[in-house]
Amino acid sequence: MLTLPEAARTPCRLPVLPDNPTQADLDAAYLARGEAVAVCDGRRDLAVQSFDAQTRALQPPPRRSIWRFITGG
Repeated sequence: MLTLPEAARTPCRLPVLPDNPTQADLDAAYLARGEAVAVCDGRRDLAVQSFDAQTRALQPPPRRSIWRFITGG
């Protein structure tokens, strides 16, 4: 049985602000969090796409009906 990859189940780690942040700290954290979210989303998306591809690869192909087999449809 396939399970969702660990990368898709791992929560994103975001930078935290220091105590009593300055405006510069807020600006830096805003950019760092945006980058961290983009990287995390990319990692999760890749893990889910890989999982979906593996799941589809393990499924048997759909069967054609005997009528379509006989008539060539």
